[in-house]
Amino acid sequence: MTSIIKKELRTYFTSMSGYIFLAFLIFLSAVYFVIGNISAQSADFSGVLTGIAVYYLFLIPILTMRLFAEEAKLKTDQLLYTSPISITDITLGKYMAASIVLAIGTVLTFIFPILLLLFSDVNLPLVAVSYLGFFLFGLSLISVGLFVSSLTENQIIAAIITFAAVFLFFIMDSLAKALPADPMSSVCFLTAIIGLFGYIVYDSTKHTAAAVCITLFLLVVEVALYVTKPILFEGTIAYVLQWFSVFNRFTHFQRGILNVADIVYNLTFFTAFLYITINGIEKRRWR
Repeated sequence: MTSIIKKELRTYFTSMSGYIFLAFLIFLSAVYFVIGNISAQSADFSGVLTGIAVYYLFLIPILTMRLFAEEAKLKTDQLLYTSPISITDITLGKYMAASIVLAIGTVLTFIFPILLLLFSDVNLPLVAVSYLGFFLFGLSLISVGLFVSSLTENQIIAAIITFAAVFLFFIMDSLAKALPADPMSSVCFLTAIIGLFGYIVYDSTKHTAAAVCITLFLLVVEVALYVTKPILFEGTIAYVLQWFSVFNRFTHFQRGILNVADIVYNLTFFTAFLYITINGIEKRRWR
């Protein structure tokens, strides 16, 4: 894994992608620092991080679009996959390299709260919690970009799809409020989720009977609950989407709320995307 991390970091800083990412991150930090803190005479730095995080829409695709797509385009992916290094180590190595670049950029922005600390009273616990959320949010989105990059050999397509996916996470809360809240719509929505879950079980285990039994059991439970207590299904779509919203979790950190559940959620989120990335590559490898 170490060799993959070194290779990817070298690529980031021998090409322009690493420098572009860091330059934009620092530039945006400076702009929001001047507007949000200096001009507004405010000591609240968490607002700066919230403003910067919106530009993850563009920054994350820059960081992740070439990770697997470039290997596929140059036809070096087969050499990589037939090497003694496991697919898991390759995937984790690429993910760690992108995460290190994000960490470098995050650390470089520390200069702004330090400057703020010299001239005003800063709520350091709030800044620390905000930075933790900022970094975890970035790690979660990197895992999405890595997964998308593994699906195509075109970096531009990878960047566009990653942008769309990140944008979806940003608007998920608004989307949840706009969707129907009646019980029947919620049942249809949950049925689709159960079907997807059943497919994932089958795809992971290749055990048809187990996947069918689990899916049928969940459907029976769903129908039983709908018949006995339909009120439970009111607003379910909004609740589920808000629960799955990684951006919603990020806003908790920016308000200074340090919740173990939010940390675990982010860790689970990027672990899940790493898993499906590894699983997808393994399948294509033996075709």
